[in-house]
Amino acid sequence: MADSTTRLPISIDEIDGAALATPTTPGVLKVEQDQPVALASGTEVDLASGAEVALVAGTEVDLATGAEVGIATAANTIQISQTAGENGVDLVKVGGNAVAAPTTSGVLVVGIDPAQNTVSLGAGGTKESDYQTVNVSKNLGTATINFKDISGTTGKLCQIHLFSQTQMRVEVNGDTGGTPALKAVTGTPAGGGPYTFKPCSEDAITQAAGAGNNFQLVVVNLDKRKDADIYAFAEWVEV
Repeated sequence: MADSTTRLPISIDEIDGAALATPTTPGVLKVEQDQPVALASGTEVDLASGAEVALVAGTEVDLATGAEVGIATAANTIQISQTAGENGVDLVKVGGNAVAAPTTSGVLVVGIDPAQNTVSLGAGGTKESDYQTVNVSKNLGTATINFKDISGTTGKLCQIHLFSQTQMRVEVNGDTGGTPALKAVTGTPAGGGPYTFKPCSEDAITQAAGAGNNFQLVVVNLDKRKDADIYAFAEWVEV
């Protein structure tokens, strides 16, 4: 009897996008659709170099000691390999911070790169200071202290050290050519003594440079019976 079987002139590798599996029963064509694989807790998966694993949002991956995480080019994928060379990148910084050598097995320690946290006075920045003293009459007598002119572009007040023989109220001004602008109000303790005034930040009290431009104090003697001296030492940065 003649063979009436029609043979296809092509090999079929997939049908409608589904891969064809190797049949387990002779004469049976088996079609399988790729399905996600659920792994039990503690299951280990060995990936070949360059293999990529696509993760569903919210998926957590526990890495064994010594595993490295590289950057994949495809969106939402993570590449796991054993060497930096296989990843194509060397993890030396995270968010601009240097990655320190781990002290505990399996722990990645992120340290702060000092270069990322250097405080500089800026180009041409200098620290300046001036010392002044004045006698203030009793019973709300008033006196003015002008520190030396600011010669840089901008002066940024750091602190003022005060010492008085009586309690005094102190107004801190920025003086522009004889026109003061109130910046803060402070004072010395009851009965007199030392006090240090510090702005809340280096940019809180500033003064533009120029002839006659400086930081200024207006002091008021709160003692009703005694004239007194006040001593003031100011420090600022010029940038």
